[in-house]
Amino acid sequence: MATKTKWTPEMVSRLHELRDRNWTVLEIAQEMGLPFEVVQGRINRERSGKLEIADVPQPDTPPPFSGMEFQEQELTEELLTKAEAWAIADFIEFWILDAIRKADGLSSVWLFNLVRAFDKLCAYSGYKPGAFDSEEAEE
Repeated sequence: MATKTKWTPEMVSRLHELRDRNWTVLEIAQEMGLPFEVVQGRINRERSGKLEIADVPQPDTPPPFSGMEFQEQELTEELLTKAEAWAIADFIEFWILDAIRKADGLSSVWLFNLVRAFDKLCAYSGYKPGAFDSEEAEE
């Protein structure tokens, strides 16, 4: 069973600071050394006003992972294969308009970064936007 993250006042302050700078949830999670889902959950609970008593920062609560050091892992293989990049680009193209329509308070910085990433994925994988058949797109 996963352990629940105890948010300290310093952690909440840092989260708000990074959100105010338009950092993505993934960037915040990496910066804070937390799983993506933990950061996204906190943001969602704050937006909906559903913070539970256990989620309210306690002044004497030590930060998670205190005393633990993380070592950078050396990449032994490419970050993404061309097939993986192709699949992500295809997913973005298929779902992006739906996500924009449903988004509440969508950040223009987030959208700009997504479009830049989409362009890079297309260039790397050979994906051609608008080509709905993978065999047609590979030509």
